[in-house]
Amino acid sequence: PQQISFAAILFVLTVGLASARAYRGPHELKRAVLSALVHERLPCVGFALPDAPAPQSVSPPQDQRLSPGDHPRSITVDGRQRSYLLHLPPAAASGKLLPLVIMLHGGGGIAENAAKDTAWSAKADSIGFIAAYPNATATDASKPSRLLRNPQTWNDGSGRFKKEGGIPNDVAFIGAVIDDIATRTALDRKRVFVTGFSNGASMTFAVAAGLSDRIADRK
Repeated sequence: PQQISFAAILFVLTVGLASARAYRGPHELKRAVLSALVHERLPCVGFALPDAPAPQSVSPPQDQRLSPGDHPRSITVDGRQRSYLLHLPPAAASGKLLPLVIMLHGGGGIAENAAKDTAWSAKADSIGFIAAYPNATATDASKPSRLLRNPQTWNDGSGRFKKEGGIPNDVAFIGAVIDDIATRTALDRKRVFVTGFSNGASMTFAVAAGLSDRIADRK
């Protein structure tokens, strides 16, 4: 059976509080927590599966790797066109396997604002990790997303948000994001972390449960 650690719950609560304050600007507590996380001094959100197979880390050929910087990415998941913003630090140019931090925006948010408001891309550059900012889906995917009238929200399993055209499988989307990143840069699959703000924070639980063999929960 799946087991959830108390440390994982504590981490989510800590990051949730820090994220709320971070939306008014970069927060030193958030940065300290992230730095410890990337260097494997703290556990991250996750469920432990004792018999889960170890993920394989393989560096893609050099001609397929993306250069350091920001890269808007588009992938298809279950017939839906999905997007995320990928940030690669200067350390990615070396081909060394790097950890990944996935930041999930809150309800009504977008990837670009999550990157701007958290300032994690700058932190990624300074200590050497990959940052990814996925986009959730709008209530009506045929129209532009709007904070109040057509917000982007995550299917966190709570059933709170209705979607025209059916509820997307956002857990599968996050898994596809990880796979896509691994084809474009040297990703350490044993150090994939996920965090989020508000609706994005609740989505981290769904991801941890659904991708328990792919999301790091302890060093």
